[in-house]
Parts: sequence; structure tokens; C-alpha cells
Amino acid sequence: MKIDFGPSSFNLARDGVLLLHEAAGARVVCVAGALWLTQEGQEADIILEAGQSMRVTGPGLTLVTALRGSELKVIEPGRRGAELLRRLATWVPQSLARILPSA
Repeated sequence: MKIDFGPSSFNLARDGVLLLHEAAGARVVCVAGALWLTQEGQEADIILEAGQSMRVTGPGLTLVTALRGSELKVIEPGRRGAELLRRLATWVPQSLARILPSA
């Protein structure tokens, strides 16, 4: 990816656009509002309502357009697994935490 994010939150006014370049694997989460997603190379566009999410499937440009005032999160690929490992390490005894891979 050409941008360093994750997870990042964005607020878009109606008709506001967020461009994601080479974001394959990233997850777009609609926190509030409604979003229209268009992915380069994909025939079908996707509409997300609050609480819905989708994973970017292609390596090209993805346009995220707010159909009304919206809040969204973009979660970098692999971020969730690293976060789970960090949380797990806080719950297990220190002796086990030393053998877990660092995230």
C-alpha cells in the first residue's frame, strides 16, 4: 500500500471521496452513514450501511464515496491477527508470553 494506516478513521461529508491505492486485503468498515465503493477491475459496486464492512479484493484503485455524511474505518491487512496476539499476551502468564511471536 502507498499509505501507512491502520486502523484509521475518516469522516466524509456527503459526496466526499476517499481514494485507496493498492489496498488489496484492507477492510473498509462503515461505522455510520452509507458508503459506495468502486474497485478497479470489478464489475459490481458495493453499498455499505452502518455496521457493514468489506475487504478490498484488487490491487488497483478503490474509490469510497459517502452517500451521506459518514464515518468509516480502514483496517490494514494482517492488523487484526497482530492485535489478537497482543491481547492474548496480556492474558497468559509471562512464561508463556515469552514464547509467543511478537507482533
